Amino acid sequence: MKITLSILTVILLFSITACKSQKDIPESHEINSEKKELEIVVKDDHHVTFQINNTSSHSVFLYQALKLHIEKLENDNWNQLKILPCPCDAPCQPPEERIEILAGESFILTWDKKESWCGTERVGNIRNTVYKTAEKGVFRIKLQIISSESKEIFYKKFELN
Repeated sequence: MKITLSILTVILLFSITACKSQKDIPESHEINSEKKELEIVVKDDHHVTFQINNTSSHSVFLYQALKLHIEKLENDNWNQLKILPCPCDAPCQPPEERIEILAGESFILTWDKKESWCGTERVGNIRNTVYKTAEKGVFRIKLQIISSESKEIFYKKFELN
């Protein structure tokens, strides 16, 4: 009984320490950090256009870029906007998880300056999609770059007037 308890204790300790991550995930960066892999050019017209330029010497992979992650600065806090990739309950294809941008190449994302979420009204079995135009203020887009070894988060601030 004592031997079994000792063996179980050793196995438990081994499993706890073996699962500990050996790599730290880098923290997020403002896009104008020293180690610059991306350059984001923001153009504000009827839509906000984000031209994402890969300035590194290797390919980068954007993770879930088509699920726009835009935040608004309110009372010194960044609050994520609700932005649906397609209308509520629509049979849409899920957006690509990873988008490769080759070295020296660009990728463009657009935002129609609207928040969107599923409402409570239904027509048949389909909920209505509610849209609200974003008010002026300071915003930022969040982009994630992934590789086999790490994940980095980049932000680019912009303003709507």
